[in-house]
Parts: sequence; C-alpha cells; structure tokens
Amino acid sequence: MGAKVREEIAEQFNCVVEGLGIGYLVIDENAHICDVNRAYCELLGYSEEELLDSGFYQFCVNLSKSEQGTLLTSWIQKEGTTAEMSHKTKGGDVREVELNVVPVIQSAENNYLTIWARDITDQKKAKRRIRESEERWKQLVSENPQPIQITQDAVITFINNAGVELYGGRSQDDLIGRSVYDFSDPERIEEIENRKKRLENGNPVDEVFEHKINCLDGEERYVQIYSIPTVYEDKPTIQSVIYDVTDQKKKEHRIKASLDEKETLLKEIHHRVKNNLAIISGLLELQVLNTEDQSTIGILRDSQQRIKSMAMIHEKLYESEALADIGFDRHLRELVESIRQTYSSDEYDVDISYDLDPASLEIEQAIPCSLIVNEMVVNCYKHAFAPDGQGTIKLASKYEEPKLTITIQDDGLGLPEDFDIDNQNTLGMNLIQTLTGQLDGDVQFTSLGKNQGTEFELRFNVE
Repeated sequence: MGAKVREEIAEQFNCVVEGLGIGYLVIDENAHICDVNRAYCELLGYSEEELLDSGFYQFCVNLSKSEQGTLLTSWIQKEGTTAEMSHKTKGGDVREVELNVVPVIQSAENNYLTIWARDITDQKKAKRRIRESEERWKQLVSENPQPIQITQDAVITFINNAGVELYGGRSQDDLIGRSVYDFSDPERIEEIENRKKRLENGNPVDEVFEHKINCLDGEERYVQIYSIPTVYEDKPTIQSVIYDVTDQKKKEHRIKASLDEKETLLKEIHHRVKNNLAIISGLLELQVLNTEDQSTIGILRDSQQRIKSMAMIHEKLYESEALADIGFDRHLRELVESIRQTYSSDEYDVDISYDLDPASLEIEQAIPCSLIVNEMVVNCYKHAFAPDGQGTIKLASKYEEPKLTITIQDDGLGLPEDFDIDNQNTLGMNLIQTLTGQLDGDVQFTSLGKNQGTEFELRFNVE
C-alpha cells in the first residue's frame, strides 16, 4: 500500500473520529496521551495542545497509585474492555465517563490503547434519581397499611409488609418469586391471565377485580385488586393495590342467608294465607249448598269471588322470585279470566278484550286495586247487559310513572240518568269508594249513552 493511500485512509479515519461526537484518545503504555479528538477536548474543557503529552491519570478521579499501576497492564492484556471512570474537567466539574478500551500491540516495548469515551453523567444522574425515587417509594410503600405488590409475568417481585400479612406469610421471602397463580382460585386463572395480558398491552380493564385467594396460613380471603402497568427496576411490571374485603363478604353472605330465610318464611306465610282464604271460600260453598234462597246464594258467590281475588294475590307472591311487587298487568288478565269462568253460563255470552301496560304493584296496593276491578267486572256481568246476556268488556291499563289508570268499559245498557256514586248504598259501591280511599286515588263513572254502555276509570299513583 502506497504512502498516499495510507494518508488518505488516515485522513478518512480522522474525519470519522471527529464526526462521531464521541471522545477519542490514544495513550501509550505509560498513560501519556498521544492523540485526542475535539469531542474529548470539549468533554474535559482543555485544548488539544493541553491534553497531548499529558498524563491520562491526572484527569481521573479517585484512582489510587496502586490502581494506576495495574489498570493499563490489565487493559493491554485484554482484547477489549469497558469501564466507567470519573473525570475532572478543567473547570473543576466531575463527569462520569464510559470508556471502551482496545489495545493496539505493535511490539513488546511499543504498546498503545485506543479509548472511546462517552459522557454518561446525565444518564448516571437520571439512574441515581430513579434509584433514589425507587428507594423512597419502597420505604413509603413498605410502611403503607394497604397491601401492595408488584408482579412481572405474574411472579411477585415486590410486596410490602401489609401484603405479606394478607397472604399469611412471615416475611417477604415467603412471597417474592412466587406466582400469583399459586394463591388464585383455579377456576379463575384463565380470567386473571387475560386481565394480565390486557394490562401488559396497555388495553383497558375493569378498574377493580374481585376474587378469592388461598393464603399460606390456609385461610381463604376475598380481595379487590386495583392494577396499573408500571416500570420497576427497569422492567415492565404490574403494580396492584389490594383491599381485603373478607369481612364485608362474610357479612354479605350472612345477610343473604338471613334474607333467604326471611323470604322463604314470607312465601310460606303467603301460601298459608292463600290456603286459609281457600278454606273460607270452601265454607261459603258449603253454605251455598245449604241455602235455597237465590238472593243469599248470589251474595255468597260474590263474597267467594272477592276472597278468590285476594287469594290470587297471595298465590302470585308465593310463586314470584321477588316478594316486593306483583306483575299487575298479568294478574289483571288472570283475575278477569277467573271471573269469566265463575259467571260464564248459558245466561252470559260476554267477550273480553285486554290492552294492559306492564306495571308492578306492592301488595298494599295490589289487593285493594284487585278488589275494585273484581267489583266492577262482576257488576258488568250482573247489571250491564240486556236479558240475552250478550256484550263486550274492554279492560285497559295505562302506566305513566307514577300514575296508573285502569279503565273498564262495557257496551251494555248504560247508567241510569240519576246515577250518583256518592248516593249508592250497595256493598259493592261502598267497597269501591273505601278501597279507592286506601289507594289515595279517584274513580269516575261515565255513561256512554243509553244502550251504549258505561266506562269506569280508576287512577292512583304507584308507590
């Protein structure tokens, strides 16, 4: 290779060295600086002339004489090495420098080291701040009365004292390195794994996750876990805050057991009330069989129908899942069909149509409302139609919260011209007025015209 070519290669190399922005220097086996680039000069704040033929060690901080004596020898004996050293600048500052050292062996007496120097002061400071922050975080978390744990790929890498106590351990060593699946309900491991993957991928999850853990001391505890993805010791992890809700769960179970017991008892009460009403109806039936007076029989039949109306309410409550209310639209249909069956005969040929909005009533309103409808429909059968007994009854309900309006319309003879509900002394009308008062509602009778029928309307607020 000619001298000119070597010069061109050297020139190109120098351009690369200057353009990298990384400090570069060459020292001999006596630690004298033989060559240096602009970046290294700027790093230390010296000119090239000041650095050339200077001793490398004079810029190194906290390096003893014995360390100076062995350092270069060890570097020369290695093919390449990396080290971190503190350098003192011309202005008195200390910079942390990462050195990549490569020996260049020319002869037994003539050895050199090429060194690439990168300023890592800011990086080291940042790491120190992170480390100090982590130490402060550890101290705060360790003293936190709330259990906190950090996991990486479901393995516990950190847990505070409260967490150790929650899991029934004696020290952190009992937990760190263990998989959370070791303590989880086996039936929910797949669900926990899916939640972990979503957190790791930054996807949204439910804020709180509730499940049961099997502790080291053999206890089962119910917990609510709030988790977020985070970084711990430079690794992606999941940080979780754990709330022990075991006592709350036990109270809920006791309350539920108590409610189930009371619900069973209430259903049994409704069942017995229904049976007792059936017994009363049966006694009335015996009275009917021993009575020949048709007027008396009619009164007894009406009483039986009223009792049946109340019994149907208790039967509905006995059969329903919720004792608080009754699906009243369905009940109305069943009630009127029951009346149809009771009064259907060759004497009556009545069609009934329904237009009922869904609505639910509590028993305190369901019974009086049911009795009112019973009275009105029975009255239609007994008084509304001509002697041939043919006609139509339309039953409608409209629920516009909170008001429920029930309308019963027939196409029968209509009301007498002098009809006044306040002057009616029949048992049925007195019942309607009394029961309407219990509902805090109001009723209205409207004659649609002679032989055009009557419309009855009941309105009250649903509680």
